[in-house]
Amino acid sequence: MIPLGPLEHVSVSVIRHPGATMLSVLSDLLGGRKHGVPAVRRDVVRRSLPAADAAGMVALLSSADGWLPESLALLRTLDSIDMATVLEEVDGLDPDLLAAEVDAGFGGDPPPVWRAVVDRPEAFVASYHRLVAAAWDSFAPLWTESDGLHAREAERVGVAAVSGGLEIVMNGLRSAVSFDGGRLQLPNCRPNSAPWQLANTEHRRLVLVPLASGLTASMYSVEREDAVWVGYPLPGLGQILDRRRAGPAPGDALALVLGPVRAAILRHAGNAPSVSDLASRLELGPSTVTYHCDHLVNAGLLERARRGREVRLNRTDRGTGLMNLLSAP
Repeated sequence: MIPLGPLEHVSVSVIRHPGATMLSVLSDLLGGRKHGVPAVRRDVVRRSLPAADAAGMVALLSSADGWLPESLALLRTLDSIDMATVLEEVDGLDPDLLAAEVDAGFGGDPPPVWRAVVDRPEAFVASYHRLVAAAWDSFAPLWTESDGLHAREAERVGVAAVSGGLEIVMNGLRSAVSFDGGRLQLPNCRPNSAPWQLANTEHRRLVLVPLASGLTASMYSVEREDAVWVGYPLPGLGQILDRRRAGPAPGDALALVLGPVRAAILRHAGNAPSVSDLASRLELGPSTVTYHCDHLVNAGLLERARRGREVRLNRTDRGTGLMNLLSAP
């Protein structure tokens, strides 16, 4: 239980974070947690996972209290972020710090399923990175489709915050975390978790994280010193899942305006792909993808950014606005 006090004194924000959604997907697939990931998407993602890496995570994600060290929660940066950055953060995990975090989490006596992490943290970090990257590559299309819903959810919570309606928002999260009498009720909260008092504090905040994984998705963390975050099903996600079950909707407005290839590129550009990533996903030649990307860049809908030796593609605000406008029901 976490006392919040009057919500008007609590700093509440919403973030669009693909890492949280991926953690929810993996918890469903490998941990036996029922997050409501659609059966078709579960099968696609499961087939993409490297078998040895997936096997190594099953015991960890299916543990009784579902605890993971904060460094493995895929939310190191608690702000809206793209998946390319999340994967860079996983790749950059300090193995020694991870081992120390696991050791401290179990009071110096981690159970057998966690010994491999403590004893060989470098190998575990590499395995975890492969697993998350493979899962994301299969799940990314559903995440891209949810862009407009995330924007609407951020607007909804923002309006509630300035109009005194946050209690209604908190009571309607459809999460295992509930709000009652100024307190957050947390299931399976670890006994050694630090006590939290968010009210009237400048440095701790409540962060809401809509999850595009499934209709019963629910997660939270009280491990950070700066915030408590709560994951809950993205409102409106059922609309996307219903459309997918019914097959492609006739009259794709974005494709009618831009053409099907450029519409697909714009939709996939939310996770900062490279040209080769897009070529593989769209089953097109790199020169064809480059040609269409050039037109999208010239139109101000797409931009290029160099990351090391790679050039990544991102939607501009104008591109996101156009996509949301033409994807709106």
